[in-house]
Parts: sequence; C-alpha cells; structure tokens
Amino acid sequence: MIEYIHTHKDIFLNKTLISHTYTYHVAEYTYVYAKVSYTIKIIISMHKAQSLNTCLHMLMY
Repeated sequence: MIEYIHTHKDIFLNKTLISHTYTYHVAEYTYVYAKVSYTIKIIISMHKAQSLNTCLHMLMY
C-alpha cells in the first residue's frame, strides 16, 4: 500500500540556448512508502507537460 501525500509544486524555469527560449515544467511529487518519504522531481518541456502529467496520474492512482 502506497500512501500518497500530494505535495504538488509547479515551478517554471526559462532557459535561453542558442537564441531559443525553452520553458521547462518542474513537477515535484512527494509520497510515503512504508512510512518513508520519497520525492520525485520531473523536468519536462512544456509542450509535453499535459500528456506526461496524464500518464503520471494514471500511474499514481
């Protein structure tokens, strides 16, 4: 049994590389497994954020 503490923080980072601006979406999930806290941090580009978040929620629940 995995007990989820849904501490979901959204952080937006802007980085400029070769005169192109990329926006990264940092999603941080905290969950408790066997009374030990783990933190998952996922960094993805914004245009892929929606599909990956959907996959994450399907995996988590």
